[in-house]
Amino acid sequence: MRKVEPENPLEKIAREFKDLYEEFDIALQENEFDKAVRTGIDIMESLLEAVDKYVLPYIASPRVREIAMNIIGHHEKALAYAKGTLEAAQEIPPLYSQTAKEKAANMLSTGISTLFGFILGALIVLSGTDPLLDVDEEIERAAGTSNEVPRFI
Repeated sequence: MRKVEPENPLEKIAREFKDLYEEFDIALQENEFDKAVRTGIDIMESLLEAVDKYVLPYIASPRVREIAMNIIGHHEKALAYAKGTLEAAQEIPPLYSQTAKEKAANMLSTGISTLFGFILGALIVLSGTDPLLDVDEEIERAAGTSNEVPRFI
C-alpha cells in the first residue's frame, strides 16, 4: 500500500486559487459581473478559511496576531459588502445593479490579490522558507566547509 504524502498547504491553496481565479478573470473580461461577484465571493471565502486554518493558529506573537486580525477584518468587510451587493442587486433596476456588481467585482479583485499575497507571505514567513533559495541548505553547506558566516546575495 502506497503512503500518500499530505499536501503542502501552500500548494493546495495555490491550486484551488488558480482554478477559481481563472473563472473569475474570464467573467470580469466578459463583463459578466454577477458571475464574477459570485466566484469572487467563493474565492474570498476560501482564502479566509485558509487564513483561519493555516496562518492564524501559528502566529505566536499577540501583537502580530492583532495586526493579522485587522487585515482579515478588512477582507471580511469587503466580502460582506459583495454579498450585500448581490442581494440588493435583485431589488434595483438592472442599470444600477450592473454598476453596483461591477464595483463589487473590482473591489473583490483587489481584495483577492492582496489577501492571497498576505497568505503566501505569511506561510513563507511561518515556514521559514524562502521561495528563491533554500536558506537552510545553504547554511548547512557553508557551515560544513568553513567557519565563515554564510553570505547571501
